[in-house]
Amino acid sequence: MAPGNREIPAHLKLAILARGRIAVPPASVSSLIEAARRRGATWPDRLRAPLEQLSSALPLTVELFLIQRAGMTADEIDEAITGYLMLRKAQEYPRSAAVEWQRVLVRSNEDRAALEQALALDVSRLFVRSRVQLDARTAAPQHLLLAYVYLPAGLQRYLRADPNLTSPLLPAPVFPTPTRLDKVPAMPPLEGRTDPHDELHLRAGPSAGTDPARPPAASLGVLAGHQGRVAILDKASTTDPDGSSRTWYQVKLEEPLSVSKDLVSKGNVQRKLLPAGQLAWLSAGGISIAAAPWDAFRRDLREWETTLPLMTPLAERITMLRQRSHKSNLPFDEVIGAAPGKIYQDKLAYQAGRWQMFLDYEAVIAPDGRWVDLQHLLVGLDALARPERPVTVTRALVASFDIGTNWAAATWSGDLGAGVADSLTEGTGAWDSYANPRTLADRIGFFLQSRAAEWDLLGDLDPWGIRPILAERNDVTSIDDLLSLYYEDLVEPVLDLSIQAPSPAGRRIAMTPSVRRRADAIRRFLAHYGFTFPPEVSNAAAPEDVWRDLVENFRVLETQPATRRIRREISQFTTIWLVRRNATTYLSTSKDDPVLNSTIDEATRYFLYWLEQEAIWHDVNTRENTQ
Repeated sequence: MAPGNREIPAHLKLAILARGRIAVPPASVSSLIEAARRRGATWPDRLRAPLEQLSSALPLTVELFLIQRAGMTADEIDEAITGYLMLRKAQEYPRSAAVEWQRVLVRSNEDRAALEQALALDVSRLFVRSRVQLDARTAAPQHLLLAYVYLPAGLQRYLRADPNLTSPLLPAPVFPTPTRLDKVPAMPPLEGRTDPHDELHLRAGPSAGTDPARPPAASLGVLAGHQGRVAILDKASTTDPDGSSRTWYQVKLEEPLSVSKDLVSKGNVQRKLLPAGQLAWLSAGGISIAAAPWDAFRRDLREWETTLPLMTPLAERITMLRQRSHKSNLPFDEVIGAAPGKIYQDKLAYQAGRWQMFLDYEAVIAPDGRWVDLQHLLVGLDALARPERPVTVTRALVASFDIGTNWAAATWSGDLGAGVADSLTEGTGAWDSYANPRTLADRIGFFLQSRAAEWDLLGDLDPWGIRPILAERNDVTSIDDLLSLYYEDLVEPVLDLSIQAPSPAGRRIAMTPSVRRRADAIRRFLAHYGFTFPPEVSNAAAPEDVWRDLVENFRVLETQPATRRIRREISQFTTIWLVRRNATTYLSTSKDDPVLNSTIDEATRYFLYWLEQEAIWHDVNTRENTQ
């Protein structure tokens, strides 16, 4: 507090006599927020979460002023206070979202008591220290009490868009009320797939006998190449003899699962069928993909974002979350062009009693029902935020490799090229005995489904439609808001049931709502790489005949010159992944090797076939403006 006998410059309209500051719960500043409403502030009514969720304590300041200029009007006093608080905020809390205030002219103790009651605070010491004695008989108030509070910077992430500032052409915000997410249980069932590559026991309990504290649980069978649908219900952790931990998941089979009584690698395959509904425990390596419900993912994402410094820019948030999604030995920072981070997936610690992003699930079930791989999505968002450029990496200290552009290598060509390289350097394990692959297409198909499954490719593609949102509106300050605007904006599909198209996996396209902006993502992607879709047709052709022809042929993109760019990007990344996987195979494989080139061709067709299916389903026209 300022001393009461200090000298006050005569030119000041309002002169501060004493000051006090205290941390108070948000409920204590409700009168200041009501004062803000009366001054026209809209943020209190646009707040999507209670103020208590943003901060448990707020810095409240109360100051006593002497009104030095007699006859000041209320507007003049408010103008002086506004300018004063702008300076205070810049000096003390420049990262604060706002400063809200309330003033009271005091001529008597009753005036002072009104503010004290509103704040639930005793401010008498301000008057004692400044030696001010109130006199109700004075003609005009000579003193003023000002209370103000700095609001946390994170407040902006919880505000709905101001309808007075948002263009009517933009989609309305689709942020749900926080209470919807608060009701999500800590461990809702995840959807998953068993791994067709590994041989692991399904057990009656979470133990393989490697933890001295746990006897081995009975085996129900061994994974033997069949990728089955499962619900993931629970998790547990055990310790192996070398001190490392092993995560287990309790699963419920959603369909009958073909397993072997013993390891396939022992050559004694005795298959049996576990029924749908069977409960079992499976170590983490037996789950190839796990997807969380949309609201559970949003709950986890929002929780993580609240741990960040309040003013962390959105671009930094995306980079940090992307780094958490993968292990530190994967060269995404190098390919994308980002500085190394502090926390990667291999530094995340196991937590009991809750699902953890990237450790327990790596995909999300979007509101349209389709799975989207989170690592691919975040890598794409991070890469597309930077200029497109060719990337050259050095391996073995001497060899340099051109791996294509950062936009492609970090996303789709990296997925497809890795699938090609894996097919040339790895065995398919237990899957061989189950699927009995007979052709190159069968073999490459297995690895492409592992490296570039539909959920991976959607994660690669969707950033092309998500990034433009940031150019359209300035109220998106969190990853949660950004993804909600994209994935929760749904429309009905355009295809008629009579002309459904089979997908690369052999299933038919379901007539379910689709993400509206995905058409823009596909359009931007195709246009960027030089594709035209749909092809030029005669004006006499009926629209339904055009689409029926597209659905039945599915070879529009593959016949266009832009296919050469797609193939080149895949081929370039295949080279570096061969070096990473098996340098001997790389050195012994010529660029003209027929198996290598046939595999790259197959990967190119696989990708373009999938893209074309999406383009038809979403009624894409690359001739429309994508700027």
